[in-house]
Amino acid sequence: MLIHYYPTFTAAEAFEAASMDTYHWDRIELDALTTVASEFQRGFVPTMTIGSALICPCAQGVFLLFEHAVKGYGIALLLLYGHEGGTVDDEAIENRESLTNVC
Repeated sequence: MLIHYYPTFTAAEAFEAASMDTYHWDRIELDALTTVASEFQRGFVPTMTIGSALICPCAQGVFLLFEHAVKGYGIALLLLYGHEGGTVDDEAIENRESLTNVC
């Protein structure tokens, strides 16, 4: 799992910066990051954890958020729905569209 760090003051700013980072993320991942960034702007506060990471789910997948005193916020992709195991699953992508609970 790759963690990409963003030297920002808030998690919302980190997801916003990540959603524009075309060097580290693909188009589908950027869409999911944009969704999470907008949820943070609307007041989303992650509460579930895995180890030291906060879980940030959305309709497209799940990201992990790490806080580092020096590096800022780190973001790692845990799962993209429809792309499990590195393959594109069209049915999972269609099912994603029917989800009503975003983040």
